[in-house]
Order: sequence, then structure tokens, then C-alpha cells
Amino acid sequence: MRLLRIGHHTLLVVTLTTVMSACSQADPGRSPAAPSSSVAALISTSSSTPLSPTSTLASTVLVPATTSEEAGSVSVPKIAAPVIDGVLEFDEWDGAAVFPMSDGASISLMYSDGSLYLAVAGDEIGSVNVLIGSEDDVWILHSSAALGSALYEKGTERWELVHGFSWCCRSRRDDEARLVLLEEEGWQANIGFTGDPGTVEYQIAVPWQGASLAVSSIRDQEDMGFWPADLTEEARLELVGVPPEVRAYDIALWPVLTPAGG
Repeated sequence: MRLLRIGHHTLLVVTLTTVMSACSQADPGRSPAAPSSSVAALISTSSSTPLSPTSTLASTVLVPATTSEEAGSVSVPKIAAPVIDGVLEFDEWDGAAVFPMSDGASISLMYSDGSLYLAVAGDEIGSVNVLIGSEDDVWILHSSAALGSALYEKGTERWELVHGFSWCCRSRRDDEARLVLLEEEGWQANIGFTGDPGTVEYQIAVPWQGASLAVSSIRDQEDMGFWPADLTEEARLELVGVPPEVRAYDIALWPVLTPAGG
């Protein structure tokens, strides 16, 4: 147990023994399998109601985060950049804005040097999807046994798929492919075979200021978490499954990201 000071809040941090995810249980001598089609493209959304510090979570601190219900916005604090390794070090995420997901996991948000940093932490996570939505496009940034992205552009009535997922960055020891992905597409994350079970960290240089954000974590088809947590079932269905040719995203339901003090 640890005490964490964030702004005017002093919070008790409890690190729990986590359940090993399917990715972390894999034979270390074998190459990671490609994400299954049933979970490859899940997406999510969040609740602005903070959980209590005694909520059951793995390696996670939950704190009141600044939101605007009227504007549907989230104020993202500016903090020194963390290492993207799937380990939530105490001093790295001190001061981040933290929100509960629908399944009791959490997301943490902060920014540094123009990049958004996002962490998803829970007892067990099979895969994570982060959606960044603007007036013109929606990026789906996926992490599981591999990393991959999909892109939609706004059509006349629906969002139209520009490209589906292609996978990279399966190595647990060589970060070169992730750095190439960061340079070419503007994002990176750790994969499920690295870091702590149930923890995924992202660096997102894709234009995020003023964009809308949605997040999901998936263990299986019966066990999923969403942020924001209060989306309707109909809205969640638009965020599930392999990306079809068209979708009816309503990004107005996703919180808008605003740099604190920006």
C-alpha cells in the first residue's frame, strides 16, 4: 500500500495480485498469435464519476478527474512523459486524470511534449482499443498480442472505412517496430506479453487536442469494459467487432480532450 498526492487529493494506492491474462499466459517460446477477429476491433467509452480509493483494481490509482458535463470535455494534465512498457510506475503517473471504466478497470490520461499518454489498468485485459475521433476521421488504435490501427473517414451519412487492421510489433524484446509505428502513424503501445498483467500504456501523437476519445478493454465477448461507461447498448454495439465498411459513430457521445491550461 502507498499514499499518493495528486493535486489536493491524498489517496491510498493498493496493488493487487492480478489474474494473468491470456496473452501473459502464453508459452514464452512461441510467437504471439494474431488477435482473434471476435475482439480485434472493439472500442469503448467512459464515466466521469470517480471510484473510491478502495475499489478493486490492479496497479491503479483512482482520483477525481476534471470534467465538464455541459461540454462533455475532459481536462488532461501536463506531466512528464512515462515509459511505454505496461508498468504503472508510481512517480510516472502521479497527477494524471483517472476515470473508472464500466467494468471496474480505469483509464489514466495526461500529456507531454504534444503527445497524449493513456493507460488502461484492470485485473485482466485481453485487448484494448482506443478511438480518437474528429469531425473528419476516427482512428482505432488496438493493442493485444500485436499492435494495429484502422481508420474511418466521415462520409455523407456514415463513417466509411479507409483501411482495416494490419498487424505489427509482436516482439517482447525489440522496440524498433514500435518506434517505426510511432513515426509513421503517430502512436505506440505495449503489447499484452509485456508489462504487468492487465496494464496497457499508449503514447498518441495523432492529433488529439479537441478530439473525442473512447476506450474499450476486452477479455472475451462476455467480459468487456467501456469508457465512457454510460453509453447506451445501441451506442456500444457500434464499437464492437471487426471494422465493417461503414459505421454510424456518434462521436458527440465521447468526451472531448482539452489540455489543462491550454
